[in-house]
Parts: sequence; C-alpha cells; structure tokens
Amino acid sequence: MDLSIEAECFGANIRYTDDEVPTVIGRLIKDHDDAAALKIPKVTDCRAGIALETIKIASETITDR
Repeated sequence: MDLSIEAECFGANIRYTDDEVPTVIGRLIKDHDDAAALKIPKVTDCRAGIALETIKIASETITDR
C-alpha cells in the first residue's frame, strides 16, 4: 500500500522521482484545528481512483489465490 496516495488526496505535497517511491514532503497537519478542518476526499480523487481500478483489475485477473 502506498500511503502517499491517501496523503495526496487530503492535500499533502508529494515528491515524485524516477528512481524512488512517491514521498510525502512537508507537514499538512500541525494541530487539532488543522485535523478538524480536513475535508474528506472522494474515494476517486487523486491517485486513489487509479489504485482502486488496479485492485479491481487484479481481483478479476488473479483467480488462483
């Protein structure tokens, strides 16, 4: 699981490079008020939609486990 997917959907900055996994940079939440102000993203926002489609395809394709 790539936890940067969820972080990106909530608004975190993500660094992408050619030779590393995506990395969360900076801090999105500093205190309780920041956490309380978070908006719940749609499950299809950002890369989450791509991840869900990948899971769907894998679950339909991989049938021997």
